Amino acid sequence: MGGVLCNSKKLREFVKPTLIVFGVYCVAMLSIWRAGFSYSDDLRRAVQGFGWVHEYNRYSSEGFAKLLNANDILLDISPYSQMFAMLLVAIASVIVTYVFCDRTIKYIPLIMSAFIGLFPQTIACWSYKFDAPVMAMSVLVCIVPFLFWNSLSHNNKTQYIKAFAVSFVCLMIMWTSYQPSNGIFLVMALGLVFNDYLKQRNLLQALKKQAVYFSAFLTSGLAFIFLLPAYKGWRKTSVFSPHELIKGVYQNLKRLLSAFLSSLNIEWKVLLVLFFIAFLASLLVFSKRKGIMRVFDMLLGVAFAVVSLFWCVGVQLFMTEFGTFARYLLGAGVVLAIIGITTVREIRMDWKAVFAVPSTVLLYSFLVFALALGNGFADQERYGNFRTELLLNDLSRIYTTKEQVDKTTLHLEGTISYSAVMKHVYEQYPVIDHIFLRSHTGLNSSDSKGYFKLVHYNNRSQKYITKPKLGTFDCDSMKTLLDSYYHTIKSNDKGEVCVILK
Repeated sequence: MGGVLCNSKKLREFVKPTLIVFGVYCVAMLSIWRAGFSYSDDLRRAVQGFGWVHEYNRYSSEGFAKLLNANDILLDISPYSQMFAMLLVAIASVIVTYVFCDRTIKYIPLIMSAFIGLFPQTIACWSYKFDAPVMAMSVLVCIVPFLFWNSLSHNNKTQYIKAFAVSFVCLMIMWTSYQPSNGIFLVMALGLVFNDYLKQRNLLQALKKQAVYFSAFLTSGLAFIFLLPAYKGWRKTSVFSPHELIKGVYQNLKRLLSAFLSSLNIEWKVLLVLFFIAFLASLLVFSKRKGIMRVFDMLLGVAFAVVSLFWCVGVQLFMTEFGTFARYLLGAGVVLAIIGITTVREIRMDWKAVFAVPSTVLLYSFLVFALALGNGFADQERYGNFRTELLLNDLSRIYTTKEQVDKTTLHLEGTISYSAVMKHVYEQYPVIDHIFLRSHTGLNSSDSKGYFKLVHYNNRSQKYITKPKLGTFDCDSMKTLLDSYYHTIKSNDKGEVCVILK
């Protein structure tokens, strides 16, 4: 690693491939940046400027975001924040290529490394205006320590100590930023052991190297749990008890598989099957072994693909509350990148180049999805603003003064759902279910986020309640003040106002 970071010539060799991958990522993100769409979290941070320390001890996220903002209070600096995120992910992609291609940069494998940033679930991470750079940082720090891997083949204790120390520091940054990235570290370690096996390197030495990285993972995790204050957030972080562990992990594996399969359209299913067939065929064709051992290489490839796809969520497998939101599965993109690089790195300009076709087409289809998603975001933003302004206009006709507004409490029922373009994108790409939640539509009753633009972005301070207590807000018994095509406004003499969205 020192040779890379301290050698200016080596660093210059990284610049061109980094710019190439960064350019690919920028093309994919173009329509998302143009849309200017804000997730609910972005809407709140843009006017309140709060960070992440209060949730899950995310000190690194807070510090990094403030450094990027050059301000102690966070501001909306998109799309620069998202562009910077893409730069960090591009660097991570180049490092993965460099490590898996024996400390060289090969351009066909470099293309495959773009799966890290273009995997559909991962696109959700880069769509956030505030969270994108800290998520990208967590990905990068989980990959940087593996620059040591190929230099650990010598019995040099100093190198092992350096690898452990760098891994520990990087993992502490990850644990105190975006924790779901932890699976990336585990997948990288597993992938490099598999890589060493394919290269016919000393397997015992490979396992010894993995032990160094795993010990750093374990000690950093324990340090995070025991040295930092108990952390709280909107999700439970409890793990299964010993007698529930096997059953609980099995159930989480089923949920992960179900979430992954349900997010695929028919085209992606076909392309993924061809992608894995090309991977297995390449293991057979490019194997350095002879006879039946070539088939064993292929069988081991199946085992690696299955185990790594489950392992990419890391410690979340052992948690009682298992999340299937797209942004929790960003490690799957690293798995596809490793498989893609392994498939094509031995390709020369002959018939074997056909092995690169399925992965290239799959990657292109992911890029197309990102562009379609961005245009869906743009139309959702338009539709959300239209519905919000329409409701505000009707409310202002009924409650004409601030004094009248201050005496009322608002409750929404229902949601405006998808806009026309977003609905069309959803019909083609079911992964939208895991990326675009109902709370992000622009106006809905699911939680406080659905009220945020209505209340905070239009100079209309309004008390509201998301979950009325029993005996309050009986909308059916209220007097109808206005009934339109888009919503019904009702009220009673207690100052309770009910808006039923249609």
